Amino acid sequence: MKTQLRSWLTFSLIVTSLFFSFNRAVAQNALVTGDAARSFDSELDSFFKAKDWGHLTAALEHPPSDATSLSKGLVWLKSRVDGGGGFLLTLHYMRWLWMIGISKQISDPAADPRMSAALLWLYAFELAAIDGAKCEDKTAPSHRVDQLIEKNGVILAFMKSQSTEWKEKIVALALGYETRTAPARQDDDLLCRGGLHEIRAGLARGTQQEVSDKQGYPGKSVEVTGPPDYTPRFLPGEVYGSAQVETRRTMREKLLKLIQ
Repeated sequence: MKTQLRSWLTFSLIVTSLFFSFNRAVAQNALVTGDAARSFDSELDSFFKAKDWGHLTAALEHPPSDATSLSKGLVWLKSRVDGGGGFLLTLHYMRWLWMIGISKQISDPAADPRMSAALLWLYAFELAAIDGAKCEDKTAPSHRVDQLIEKNGVILAFMKSQSTEWKEKIVALALGYETRTAPARQDDDLLCRGGLHEIRAGLARGTQQEVSDKQGYPGKSVEVTGPPDYTPRFLPGEVYGSAQVETRRTMREKLLKLIQ
C-alpha cells in the first residue's frame, strides 16, 4: 500500500510540475488574454456535454500553440479524465502529455511526462476492456483497442524499453487509477461506436463515400457514416457485471504481457 501511495504521489507531482511550468510561461506571454483561454474551456465543455465527438476531437487534436490555452486545456483534460471522462478524453490527454515529454526529453523516468502518457495508454486499454463490456456491439471496443495500438505504438514501444521495476510500477498505477475512477464513469458513448452495428446502420440509413486507399490496396475503399440518430446500445448490469469482474481479475497479467 505504501509503495502504491508513493507511486500515485509521483504521478501527481509529475503533472503538477507541468502545470507550474506552463503557469510561468503564461506570465511571460502578454499577448494572450484570459478571455481566449476561457473561450477554449467553454468550447470544450459544450462539445463534451453535447457528445459532439467530431468537433471535440478537432479541438483537441493538436495542443494549442499559446501557453494560456495549453495550460487551460491540460487542466481541463486532467479534471475530466480524473472524473471518469472516458476513452476519448483519455486518448487526447495521453497524446498531449506525450508531446510535452518529447519536447522536454527528461532522462529521469520519475520526472518524465512520457511516463504519465504511458500510464494513460494502459488506462485506455483498461477502459476498452472493462467499460467496453457494457457495449452490445463487442466489435466497437475491440476496434478502439486496435486504434490505440496502431496509432500510439510509439508509446507502447517506450514502455517496452523500460526496466522491469518501472513496468510493474506503471501497471500498478494504471490498475489503481481504473479502480479510482470506476465509481464516476458512465456508459461510454464513444467507446461503443465505430463497430459493425454502426456500419450496418450506416449502410442502411447513413452515408457512404468512396475514399482513396492510403495503404495501396487494390479495389475501392468506402467510408461509411452512421445515421445522425444512431445511438449505441448498452447491456444491463446483470449481463456485463460478471464479465467486468473477470476482466479486472486478469488485467494485471494482460498489461504486463503487453509491455514485455
